Amino acid sequence: MTTGERTRPSPSPTTTTTSPSLTLASHPSASELASKLVSVCLSRGRTLTKYPSIYNNYFDTVHLGINTRDAAQLLVENNVFVSTPSPMYSTNGGYAVARGNDFGSASNEAPTGILTAVPYTYSMSSTSSVKSTVLSGVGASLSF
Repeated sequence: MTTGERTRPSPSPTTTTTSPSLTLASHPSASELASKLVSVCLSRGRTLTKYPSIYNNYFDTVHLGINTRDAAQLLVENNVFVSTPSPMYSTNGGYAVARGNDFGSASNEAPTGILTAVPYTYSMSSTSSVKSTVLSGVGASLSF
């Protein structure tokens, strides 16, 4: 994959989160990608989802991680980034509240936002167990 191509990782079988406006995957894994993975923005004065929450994801050797842009507000919790130079960043005035993330040797470059809670429930893995939890659920699981 070359820089500039877009990719959309498939949710693992452990996808569990549902928001009133959009289902967001928890526990997906992304590895060795040279493109951004998550990009959330406002469009025509409305957000893609009212309450975007991104949590318990494992990013390994990804060039660009989570991009909050165009006045978007994100809640980003308990994600793990390995060998990711820009794990979380902002373009054109996006914001994020980041809690419990492991950015490895990099840092969060997104300005602090105001979204501190969402109107739905979800359960998070601890940051220290995200990698093992994610990798144990990656790939197809078939039983007959």
